[in-house]
Amino acid sequence: MTGGKATSHLLQADGSRRVRVVVVDDDALSRKVIARALQGDDRFAIAGEAPDALAAKKELLQTRPDVVTLDVNMPGVDGLHFLEKLMAHFPMPAVVVSASGEAGGEIAVAALALGAVSVVQKPSATREDQQRFVQELRGAVAAAAQCRIRSGSGRIVSHAGGKVRRLARGGILAIGASTGGPQALPVVLGGLVPDMPPILITQHMPVTFTDAFARRLDAAGPVRVQVAQDGVEPIPGRAYLAPGDKHLRLVGGPGSYRLSVQPGERVSSHIPSVDVLFHSVAEAAGRRALGVLLTGMGRDGADGLLAMRRAGARTIAQDEASSVVWGMPGVAVRQGAAEQVMALDAVAAQLLQMLEHKTTINLNTQAERSSP
Repeated sequence: MTGGKATSHLLQADGSRRVRVVVVDDDALSRKVIARALQGDDRFAIAGEAPDALAAKKELLQTRPDVVTLDVNMPGVDGLHFLEKLMAHFPMPAVVVSASGEAGGEIAVAALALGAVSVVQKPSATREDQQRFVQELRGAVAAAAQCRIRSGSGRIVSHAGGKVRRLARGGILAIGASTGGPQALPVVLGGLVPDMPPILITQHMPVTFTDAFARRLDAAGPVRVQVAQDGVEPIPGRAYLAPGDKHLRLVGGPGSYRLSVQPGERVSSHIPSVDVLFHSVAEAAGRRALGVLLTGMGRDGADGLLAMRRAGARTIAQDEASSVVWGMPGVAVRQGAAEQVMALDAVAAQLLQMLEHKTTINLNTQAERSSP
């Protein structure tokens, strides 16, 4: 299918304009599967298809779609190189539709680092997995259509050279993110220091890409990052990333914290859920915790951040101007869950400042009672 003219002014049943999508994949069957999944939803219209980077460039310039779906494993011009050029010269929301496996995961996560807003795993032959694919693809494209894409958003400011002398003891830092999180999290982690309190992270992402994403985060800054495992004691200087198919919780109390990593039902439409993480931190750590809610579509994490603030934790939400999608943090701000609202570039420095002065994060109960 070529040319978006035939679909450019098709409307949804409610009269609103459909999201126009260009599908880029070297495999004809994959293009057909992706197009069929989107055409089955009245919100979307296929503006064009392309088998390689050269054809994709022509299609994008001709049709000017709202979203592009992209398989980064393409012949000729490397898909990552194409994505990099696209974001530099013609920034637009891109959803990576990638094969699973270690190599596919590394490439998909590299694409996220270059500016793709989300990644969806290609389906297997099973009916259940094909249904999963349709649901995830439609959700990813709908979210992408609401994204604001800008070149060079997010700047890593390293503080590793100036070690903070009085980091709070017994504390926990919990971070949640969704759409835009793969670009935002390295900015936050890259600005922290090696002796941070334990960090727990929930990022909405398919399980097949979690390991590769943890390795990329591990390389982003001084804090070591690993995929969370059930029963592990979180230790300072480490960050623990929720696997893509299980909820991450903090259990126990100061001096006896443990990670709970368990399957379960979707909460706030997600597994892992930021709300699940934040509510557990509010209960286990209370005022010893700090919570950060970054860019993302929907409202997952907003209620949990409010619970953290009510429990005495310090809380931060990313501001609208620096967010790819101001859904999750926007809801948190509107319901009073965020003590502070700030640009992504400022979050790490603010966390360090909070930790330097938050003497309430302490194993000494009397010190907590005497703190302001």
